[in-house]
Amino acid sequence: MGKAINQLASKKYRSAILWYNFLLYLIFLSHFPWGLGLTLFEFFHLIPYLRFARRLRPATLFKATLALSLSILFWNRANIGFQILSILSIATLNYFIFYEITHQRLFSSDNPISIAISKFKDVFLNLYAVFSLPIRIPKRFENNSNIAKIIVGLIISFPILIILISLFASADETFEIWAGGLIDFVNRLFRLEFINFESLFEMMFTGVLFVPYIFAVIPVKKIKSVKVERIYVIELLTLSIAVAATFGLFILSQLNNVQEILAGFRTGSLNPGEFVREGFYQMSFANMIAFFVIYLLDLDLRKNLTDKSRKFAKSLAIILLLEIVAVTALAFQRVWAYQFAYGYTEIRIWGIILVAWLFGVVIIYSLKLYNFINKNKAIQSLIFFSTGLILVTGLINIDKIITSDNLPTVNNKIDYGYIGRLSYDAAPQWEKLIDGMESEKKVELIKPILNQSGVYTYKDPEGETVISEAGSKDRICNSNISIFAYNTAYERGKEIICRNYDTWKDYLYKYF
Repeated sequence: MGKAINQLASKKYRSAILWYNFLLYLIFLSHFPWGLGLTLFEFFHLIPYLRFARRLRPATLFKATLALSLSILFWNRANIGFQILSILSIATLNYFIFYEITHQRLFSSDNPISIAISKFKDVFLNLYAVFSLPIRIPKRFENNSNIAKIIVGLIISFPILIILISLFASADETFEIWAGGLIDFVNRLFRLEFINFESLFEMMFTGVLFVPYIFAVIPVKKIKSVKVERIYVIELLTLSIAVAATFGLFILSQLNNVQEILAGFRTGSLNPGEFVREGFYQMSFANMIAFFVIYLLDLDLRKNLTDKSRKFAKSLAIILLLEIVAVTALAFQRVWAYQFAYGYTEIRIWGIILVAWLFGVVIIYSLKLYNFINKNKAIQSLIFFSTGLILVTGLINIDKIITSDNLPTVNNKIDYGYIGRLSYDAAPQWEKLIDGMESEKKVELIKPILNQSGVYTYKDPEGETVISEAGSKDRICNSNISIFAYNTAYERGKEIICRNYDTWKDYLYKYF
């Protein structure tokens, strides 16, 4: 088993794995939109490593389960924020999974700089491994020169055949139909639309995202810690004191209670958007800086301090943690006050989720600081907590919450325009809202909903209502997509829109 594990990081095995993943990319991820294809890619992406599952730690298998679960939720949700976050989480989990399988231990690193340096080297080593396979193929058939020549001939023939098929298709209608049928068949199987310029552009765009990922995520060798020759004790302690003092002054300046904030919203002395959005982001970024300072205090460098300095550094870390808790609570207060006064929106809910994540990080770091858990358990706890929170976020369905309770308001009126611009996750609630509204107000919600389907409303010079259907009802409701792009949220939303298409469009004519 040990010999088999050692082969995972070999150039020969990595070369085959990389080409195998490029093929998966072409089949499942080369074109938008991603849907079921992401789950299929993730499943086959893990197989070459999970074949060693009998010797894997339960934590590693659990990470694989989380990655697959997130990929499934990806095509069950249409919210773009959750989709981006889920893709980033899946990519990060894959890095941990491959690392732990290859090195036969749970992920752990003393210094993030060493990870960055290691990954930078891995990219070049994997790039070299990719080009080693085409060189190795002819050598494999060196005893049979005819096979090697056939392989080379097929590679050379492919682009020439594409050009010839294009020319003949332009010259003869019958041949064009045959070629179109062949392209449609290949497209249904692999979604490879090479002749279509738009599809080629999509492939190039997704390739720019995929290639760096696959080169970085495939492990090459163990991470080596970067040694720091000098211990910057005085500088580090001075920085920590300055940051703690700044946090303390800010907390003292924020003694206004929720009632005063709400009163400021009502009187106009506080601009809700500026007060909440900018203040929240600034406080969150400040917390990140404080976490970095605590991380520096808690590095293994601290072992080289004197007992007195070590105790002082630990006290500073505890003070900073408490200040982070206080500032996080202040950030939550602003978001809560905003949504209490003006209803839910995506950004406000994401703000609450970020606050929950910050509180979780504080708790995990506190347990580590007080030696209830060691460094490795702290890292694993942070991985599972962060991924679990994202998974829960997908399960709660953000856009449905927005349209179910505490609707967003503007100028003391429900912002139906914003609700209609939400993703198809909110589609089941659109029907309920529209059925309970006055006819004159329905257009406020219906217009942005139909805009997403290519139906645009405007007034002509004489004041008459004009509807331009960039996409006809047949194109919207009868379009077929690749099975790899299947997304339950989009399908559910499209079904609801198509069921009400004519009725909703009539409202635009009558009341716009």
